[in-house]
This record gives sequence, C-alpha cells and structure tokens, in this order.
Amino acid sequence: MALYYSNKNKLVKLFSSKTYFDESNIDERKKISEKLVEIYCKENNLNTNTIRKEILICIKLFLFKYYLEYESRLFSILDRNKTILGKKNVIIRKGAKRLFALKQAAEIVLPCKYSIGGFFFKLFEGLNFGFRKSKKKKTDILVLHVGTGKIEKSIWDQITGYTKREFVFRLFPSKMVININSFYEKNVIYEEFENDLTQIKGRIPFFLYSIIKLMVYSAHGFLSRNPSNIIVSFEQSSPHMAVLSYVCRKMNVVKIDLAHAVTFGENYKYSPSDYNLLFGKSSAQSFRKKESIVCGKIVEIGAPNLDRFFSVPEIHKPWNNDILFLPNYAIHERSYEQVLIMNTIEKLLIEFPEINLTVKHHPAKVNAEAVKILGKYSQVSFKKSADLLQEIDSHDLVIVVGWSVSGLEVTIRKRPLIRINNPFVPDWFGYSRSGYAKDASDYMELRNAYLQYKNSRSLDLGARKKIINYHLSNMGKAGEKIGSFLNSL
Repeated sequence: MALYYSNKNKLVKLFSSKTYFDESNIDERKKISEKLVEIYCKENNLNTNTIRKEILICIKLFLFKYYLEYESRLFSILDRNKTILGKKNVIIRKGAKRLFALKQAAEIVLPCKYSIGGFFFKLFEGLNFGFRKSKKKKTDILVLHVGTGKIEKSIWDQITGYTKREFVFRLFPSKMVININSFYEKNVIYEEFENDLTQIKGRIPFFLYSIIKLMVYSAHGFLSRNPSNIIVSFEQSSPHMAVLSYVCRKMNVVKIDLAHAVTFGENYKYSPSDYNLLFGKSSAQSFRKKESIVCGKIVEIGAPNLDRFFSVPEIHKPWNNDILFLPNYAIHERSYEQVLIMNTIEKLLIEFPEINLTVKHHPAKVNAEAVKILGKYSQVSFKKSADLLQEIDSHDLVIVVGWSVSGLEVTIRKRPLIRINNPFVPDWFGYSRSGYAKDASDYMELRNAYLQYKNSRSLDLGARKKIINYHLSNMGKAGEKIGSFLNSL
C-alpha cells in the first residue's frame, strides 16, 4: 500500500521523492468541476422539477466552487498519471468526503473550510446581516457592493446621471449574524421558507443544508432592516446572491444583477435574479445552454464602465517603443505559470533594450513574479492605481495574458494587441482568432509579433468591429440605456 498527500496543485507520495503536479489550465479544471457537479446532482436527484430554481442554483454554484478549489486539481493529476493509484492505495487530502468521494483509491479526508467546523465562518465571508433598526421609508434602489466598492461605484457613476430614481449605495456586510429566534418564529413567509427548504433536506450534506437555511433567514433579516423596491448587485455567480434573489422574490423586491465584466465559463450559466443586465451577445450565450437555469430575463444592455472608452477622442502618437503589459491575477500555488510568462517578457527586454515597459498590475493584486523578474531592469516601471484608458492611449503596443478582459479596452482604443498564450489558455474573447490581435505561445512568436507591429502598425478594423459587436451592446450609451431601463420599472 502507498500513501499519497494531496495539497493544492500537487500530489506527494509519502516516504519517497515522487511529486506529481497539476499542469492543467483553468479551462480544463472548470470542465472537470462542471462534470462533477452533474454527477452529484444526478445521483442525488437534484433538479428543477422538485426544487426551487434559486436554491438549486445556490447548491450548484457551491458545488462548482468546492470542486474547482479542492477536486479538479486532484482529478487532473490522476488523469495524467493513470497508473499511480490503485484500490489498495490511500490519499490524504483536505475536503468534505460526503460531497465527493474518490473511486480510484481509499481516502483520509482532513477538515477544510467546507467542513462542518470551518464552513460557517469562512465560505461566505462578505455576508453579514447584523441587527439594524428598520427604516421608516423604503429605499427606491439599494445598490450593494463588496469590499471598498471601487469597481461597483465606478460602474454606477456612469448610470446615476440617467436615472430619476433615488438610491442608496451600501456595503454588503462582512460577517454573518442572525437572531436565532428567527428559526422558531411563526409567520407566513417563514412557513414558505421551511416548505421550500424541505425539498433539499436529505439530498445534500447536513452542513450545506444548514448553511443555506441560515443564509435564507439572514437575507430576510437584511431585507427587513433595509426595505427597498429594487436591489442591484454586481455578482450573479455566487451562492449567497442566489439565496438573496430567492428571498427578494418572496418579499416582492425586484432583484437586478448588473454585470461588471463579460460573462464566460461554467459558473456563468445560472441567473437567479428578475433581470440580468449583460454586456452583450457573447455573455447572453452563456445562459442559453441546455443545462442553464434562468429565473428571470436576460437583457443585453452594454457595459457602462466602457462608455468613456468609446466617447473619448482617439489619440495618435508616433512609435516610441512604449509597451504596456497587463499581467493577470496571480495565484500563489501556480506561480510557475507566472515565472514562465515573465521570463518570456524578460527575453524581449534583453534583446530590445530600447523598449520602455510599463507594468500595470491587476487592480486586486500586485503580481510578485513580475516585480521580482522584471523589476531589475531600468526601462521597466510599475503602476497599480492608474487610469487604464490613459495608459492604453500613451503606449504604442499592449500585451495581455490569456483571456484578459482588458483586451476589449485595447481593441476599442485601436491599439496593437499581443496575447501571451504561454501556458495555453483558450482565446475566449476571440482577440487573435478574429485576426485583430497576435498570439504568442513562446518567445519567438512574441518577438515576431513585436517586430511586425513596430514595422507596420496596420490593424484589421473589420476584425475589431466584429469583436466589439459580439461582446458589447449600446457602445458608448450603455449607462444611458440602463438608466432608462431602471426608470421604466
């Protein structure tokens, strides 16, 4: 018998020097996770015929998140190393065994944040329904944000000038608090909650049933203390937003999800709200799959945060070897991917020292590998809080990584675009497939793309038009359209 230990993106054979790494990309892991969700739901008879749609969405999104974080990497390793396990072997891993048990080997499952001990206060951080006195007057629109709300506020600023409704902008609270008496109070809406929750009892682990029940009553308490006619949120692909939509519908509150980005991927095929306002055609396709669950209306209305990218006049500057590099959000346990990308960029700096490189970090996190590898060159500068439109306009060429949504802004501003595709990531946005951008899967392709743009800055404007039309509606007037939409409710 052999013992293995699974941790993050590797599988370690104990008492030996053998270590197996997960080399799959995010797209592969999402496909694995979605398959596991389907298996679990089928085995436990979880479907829309017997369960409220919003609650089923909550369960599926939870499972998807769990499988993506804990299961998909292990399954990817096992798939690439089919001969390393057998029924007599044992894997020690973190997780919740009742959610999914491996069939390839026996398991010892250690507690994780999804287990009964740690789940309640770790999974749904950002969800807090503390005690507040009820307001005497209803808020017309309650706009919810998370964290500092920087992204949400910037989007909402593009809408406020076009809506006649009054609104309150409020942080979605940080801790989950509930009056335990809520579970014993008898009224009509609580009886409806109990009837709906009975549908899932016994079909999912008790801890998951308990947390969903807690979320339902917490959401009701939150809405009772913050009465409003309309609630606008910016994230539909999370379990707590599915529950919030369910409770809003019970309390006759209109729930709207306002997209903050183009929606792709398996976690963006469920829509629990009354209205889901999306960037455009490509996003809407995510919700038209056979297995999609949609509770309300899908509206292709545009991207208010991109309106100014259309309205600000174009800037034409002479070529000066100014390159803007937009690294993606870096995950620590997969730092080897970042090292690969940064080494590719480093080679370009070494061969072409005349390049002036600006690295604009992802707004949420500084890329440590970019600083470590590229920071030693004098022609490299780093920026975190900078206006993306101005940065794009002040550079000759922009390099993005994989599926970065920032390529859309670059395309709108008619700037040359290179997509680093090392390691491989599908061209979800069609930057290179359309013929607008150039792909670089290794250094030589990056070098050649740079030289081609340097020698000829011609762009395929027909391809640009196709990309923009596919992803965005009401270009330059999305804020106005959303304002009119809100006025009509």
